[in-house]
Amino acid sequence: MAETMKNPAMTAMVGKGYGLANYTIGAMMAHQMLLFTAIAAAVMNILLVARHLRADEESGTMELLLSLPLGRLTNMAATMIICVCVNGLSALVIGCGLYALRIESLDLEGSLLYGAALGAVGIFFAAVTALFAQLSDHVRGTIGLSFAFLGVSYVLRAAGSVNSRIPPRTGHNNESICSK
Repeated sequence: MAETMKNPAMTAMVGKGYGLANYTIGAMMAHQMLLFTAIAAAVMNILLVARHLRADEESGTMELLLSLPLGRLTNMAATMIICVCVNGLSALVIGCGLYALRIESLDLEGSLLYGAALGAVGIFFAAVTALFAQLSDHVRGTIGLSFAFLGVSYVLRAAGSVNSRIPPRTGHNNESICSK
C-alpha cells in the first residue's frame, strides 16, 4: 500500500503520504480515510445549516418566530450552537469509537485527534454555509454555493498535494533569472 501512495493519482485523491516507510494499519486508515470522512462531515454541516437558516425562512417559520421578541440573529446563533455541539459530540464519538476498535498503531491520542479534525472541518463548513446563506435568497442557492466551495477546496488541495511532489528542476540557476 505504501508503494501505491507514491502514485500521483493517489496523492491527488487522498493527499501526500507521510511515514510511508512504516505504513502501519493505523497510519493507513488515518491517511486514506481522513479526507473522505471530512467530506462527509462537510456535507452533513452544509445540509444542516442550509436547512436551519434558509429552509425555515422559505417555509415562513422564521416570519412567525421573528414576530416574537427575538433578535434577528437568533436563528443564526442557534444554528451555529447546534453545529458546534453536533460536531463536538461527533468528534468525541468518532475518537472513542476508533480507540474502541483497538487498531494496533492508533492510540487514544491519535483517535481523538482524528475525531477533532473531523469536528473542526464540520464547524468550518458550517460557518462557510452560514456565510453563503446570507448571500443567497434560497436554500438551493445556499447549498449550491457551499458545494461549489467544497469542490473547489478539494481540487485546490489535490493540486497542492500533486505539485508538492514535483521535484525542483536541477541545472537551472534561479538567481540569474531573479536578478534580471
